Amino acid sequence: MPRIIVCALLTLVILVPSAFAQTVLQLTSFREPTLNPIAEEVLRQAYERLGIRIELIEEGAQRALLDAAGGLADGVLVRLAETSQQIPSLLRVDVPIVVSRALAFTNKPELRGRSASELHFLKVGYLSGARYAIEASKGFSEVWTTDTPEQLLEMLKAGRVDIMILGEETGRRIMRDQPKTHVFPLYPPIREVRFYHFLHCRNAALVPKLEGILHAILVEMRQNGNGPNQQGDWPSPDRRLWSLGVPGQ
Repeated sequence: MPRIIVCALLTLVILVPSAFAQTVLQLTSFREPTLNPIAEEVLRQAYERLGIRIELIEEGAQRALLDAAGGLADGVLVRLAETSQQIPSLLRVDVPIVVSRALAFTNKPELRGRSASELHFLKVGYLSGARYAIEASKGFSEVWTTDTPEQLLEMLKAGRVDIMILGEETGRRIMRDQPKTHVFPLYPPIREVRFYHFLHCRNAALVPKLEGILHAILVEMRQNGNGPNQQGDWPSPDRRLWSLGVPGQ
């Protein structure tokens, strides 16, 4: 069934008011202290230019997606690009809000200067549910998962894994908080992950408006020497996470 028909049917079933009549949009999110504060700041600025205020509803990752998909909220703060392919009722605002790099981190000095692609004979660990890491970990001799970065670090310290795959900012937070572990990143990054904002299809009219505003923000940042260049390359002089050219906190 074409997406526009699906959206129309869902809107009729849910019986919610049009986005044009709203001055407040409710967006679901899940606890992600690295990405969410940056995405929230950027989107608040963009929506303010439309005269709209956003409210965040923090839920579990799956519940946040289901509530937005079912129209119980107006959209999702940020998700991976393929979300709109998996869930037709969620429309992607086609400007990346957050660009995050996934890196391999280790505490083994003999691995310094080597890339993760050369080290498939080693043991690797990553956080449960990190889809980017599932693909990146294929081919390693052993693969382990944990629920938290701290658990993963303990496995690294104990020698149960040789490498841990983490988002760059999460890994650097560990390096800052626990310098005695001597953890360091391996370059190049395993993957660059782009996160997008999604709106429920009843708010479809807002999508092109928001895309235009986000592009305008990018132009402003380019003029200030920030943001991606004309080829779409994102500057990262300190190799940290960037959101529309703004370094992560």
